[in-house]
Amino acid sequence: MLNKQKKMLSDTFYRALVLGAVVSGSGALQAVAQTALNLPPAQPWSDRSEGLIAKPGDEWITPAEAANFETPPRYAEVRT
Repeated sequence: MLNKQKKMLSDTFYRALVLGAVVSGSGALQAVAQTALNLPPAQPWSDRSEGLIAKPGDEWITPAEAANFETPPRYAEVRT
């Protein structure tokens, strides 16, 4: 019986330790996820598909097209 209690206590402690590590690390992960990526410069590109880009004032223009593809849209702009 004593060994079973020790195992339960050990399992509970381990779970609490893992949960604490996850919770305390989530802030650090969030900060890393929100930093700008160090990407290589964009390569020049031209193709027939450029004709599919909506013109300014088009009622179906996307946030990316409206920003001339310089900034990505925010989640709230595209989730609906």
